[in-house]
Amino acid sequence: MPANKQSRYKKPPVDELTPIRFEKRDIAILELFGPQHRFEYLTARGISWQLGRSLNSLQHRLQKLYHHGYLARWHPPHTYTGGSQPCIYYLDELAAAELRKHTKKRVKAKRLAAGYHPFLMHTVLLNEIRAIIKRAATEQGLIVPYEFQDREFVDRFRAQRQISIDSGEALRDTMYHLVPDWVFALAGTDDQHDTFLQPRNFFLELQRSKGAVKDPKRLRSRYKSLRHRLEAYYYFYKQQRWTAWAEVKKRKYAAIKEPQNLRVLFVTEGMSLKEHANLIALARDVDEKKIGLRMFLFIRYEDLGQNPVQRIIESIWQTPVVGDSQVGIFRS
Repeated sequence: MPANKQSRYKKPPVDELTPIRFEKRDIAILELFGPQHRFEYLTARGISWQLGRSLNSLQHRLQKLYHHGYLARWHPPHTYTGGSQPCIYYLDELAAAELRKHTKKRVKAKRLAAGYHPFLMHTVLLNEIRAIIKRAATEQGLIVPYEFQDREFVDRFRAQRQISIDSGEALRDTMYHLVPDWVFALAGTDDQHDTFLQPRNFFLELQRSKGAVKDPKRLRSRYKSLRHRLEAYYYFYKQQRWTAWAEVKKRKYAAIKEPQNLRVLFVTEGMSLKEHANLIALARDVDEKKIGLRMFLFIRYEDLGQNPVQRIIESIWQTPVVGDSQVGIFRS
């Protein structure tokens, strides 16, 4: 193979590599996987969205970091309809050592066993959504004062519902448990007092599905699961009840006590327009008045298009309230 043509799948021998000269963007790329941003797995497009750089300008640096052992990558299996999929980057040993030196914090390299990893694809897609929203917030002059992912919840959010049985004479408690894929806030800042201005809290649910909601009137297992999740958020919203560990309870989630300050974002991937509409109908149905709640917002990942950072700033999120126009999470 010519020296100027390197394999996409194999690293060249060490003696054929020219020494890497670190640039600011190289450190910025590695920091995405560190303790500050906590993107464990990202595609090249996710990295470009988060950093606000063009994909073409990053591809060469990503290749350099991979060949020199700073980033590892995994190639998802080919699909019959989509062909090759974008490779997924994660920290290798040299990058972990570089970040430990740079951040003075504990950073570990990732290990990925061979084979197909369906939950990894969920994590990668979630990280892309995080990158899109956080970049869009930066361009809007907003910050993300705090964020938590599902694995960080040591206790679950809870909601309770009382269901009448025996002709309304007896009551049975139903307890719902919530573990959102992502909890985050958007806020402006008061530079003079170094405080947050009107933080808006969001729970995000990513639903990767192929035909999960064929018909909202037919009670299938996946339909029941989606309905149960929507009901849990509905009763959580009504009761304003939540439990979490002490640190979060004291500081992080104080604004959630204001129910109008909470939004639940559902991002679907792989659903047709009809299935997506059926999911929105489910959200309308869980409301006791059957008119829907504006706390639920829905979007298809496919509708974000080629420029998702700009697109997500627009009014594209759909509510289950009949007659509502689409809204924007940065203006809601």
